[in-house]
Amino acid sequence: MASLTDEDSAVLDLLVSNGDAVNPDPSQLSEIVEFAKQGRFVAQFNVDAGQGGTFGVGAEVRPDIVRFVYVDDNANDVTVLDRTAVSSN
Repeated sequence: MASLTDEDSAVLDLLVSNGDAVNPDPSQLSEIVEFAKQGRFVAQFNVDAGQGGTFGVGAEVRPDIVRFVYVDDNANDVTVLDRTAVSSN
């Protein structure tokens, strides 16, 4: 999710976990999906090859990094990704 490196988009965008438990799509079973403030699709990120893996998602913006955290419910683990924040100067 390249846009998470932009501290402005991480604050304004909506991140949702899409486990597709109700309406499964065999090509995208456990995705984290990002939408811009205006409702435009930005990116998606596969968490697990199995259905229902995405359970929780969070992001924290700091001056030097954007921390992105997600839960893979199928693997029963938490992943923390730190990305360098892009300066708005």
